[in-house]
Order: sequence, then C-alpha cells, then structure tokens
Amino acid sequence: MNRFERLFDGPPKVLKSHGKEGTTISWLDVVEFARNKPEQFTLGTMSEGRRVCQFYTKQCRVQISEEDYLLMSSGMPQKLIPPQPIIEDEEKELGTLEILEKNLTSICHSADQGMFCS
Repeated sequence: MNRFERLFDGPPKVLKSHGKEGTTISWLDVVEFARNKPEQFTLGTMSEGRRVCQFYTKQCRVQISEEDYLLMSSGMPQKLIPPQPIIEDEEKELGTLEILEKNLTSICHSADQGMFCS
C-alpha cells in the first residue's frame, strides 16, 4: 500500500473532523468516495484562485489538490488497488462453513454411535 500512497503529493488534507478523535483519511478512502459518489467528487476554485477538490467522508471535510484530483480522475489509482474481499461474501462463506461444520459433527456423532455400520 505504501507504493499506492506515494502516487500522490501527500496524504489527503482533513480540513475539519466531526468524528472520533484521530480519524484519518487514506487515499483508499478517497478512491472509494470518488467511486461511490462521483457527483460529489468535483473540482472547485478557492477564493485565491487555486483549484481543489473538497468533499465530506467518514465525518471529515477533506481536500485534495488539483493534481491529485486529476490523477484520481484518470482512473490510474483505482487500477493499482488490489481487490478487496466483499464483506457480505465473507459473511455468507462463514455461515456456510458453520452449517457444514454442524452437519459434519452430526455425521461423525452418528458414525460413532454405529448408525452407519452395515
């Protein structure tokens, strides 16, 4: 992940945090936000004429530079992220394993009782 973070000028700038003390925003959070809310991931002009992208995620007001915004908009960072497991899929797999374990335990118990002897 360090290589991924080095693509950018520095960490995303947290302007204001309304969440827990010490909440940090990573570039993965920015990628996720840009992917899920593209209509809110836009470039704007500051009063001094500098262009930046500001948005609100994880109870934080975040700002990134125009250069980082353009890099994000190119789609390159998204291609470099290793695929993440989908939480719902993990939960379903664990549930299936629990059912299989119960069934196997029942079969083993029945076998120990001699129910499968011919």
